Amino acid sequence: MDEDYSLQILREFRYHLGISPNEWLAVVSLISEYLYYFLEILAVNLLYAGVIKLGGKKSAVLLPTFLWGFAHVLNVIVVPYTQALLLGIYMATFALLTYSVVWRTKSLKVPIFVWLFSMIL
Repeated sequence: MDEDYSLQILREFRYHLGISPNEWLAVVSLISEYLYYFLEILAVNLLYAGVIKLGGKKSAVLLPTFLWGFAHVLNVIVVPYTQALLLGIYMATFALLTYSVVWRTKSLKVPIFVWLFSMIL
């Protein structure tokens, strides 16, 4: 195992410490970031729930896959093209797998726990 590895949440906290004038502001900044992540997954859950009612189960899995992936490709504005493309592919794959599990389990709790867990690791 790589000894330089640290949890993503700790790496992000170090980043916030580096851009914040004090530790409390870094904590508040990190909390706001994770609040954003929580709202992001809730929005994708709402997309899934809406599409399942309007377009059926297959569409409910595919639309979040394409839209969430495409939304992350838009990071090309701030990161190199290859990195933005890989991020889009990662998020599309994540959405496809996650919402396929939701389709089978019928539980929208799955994406919330999986997404936040992946953001911590």
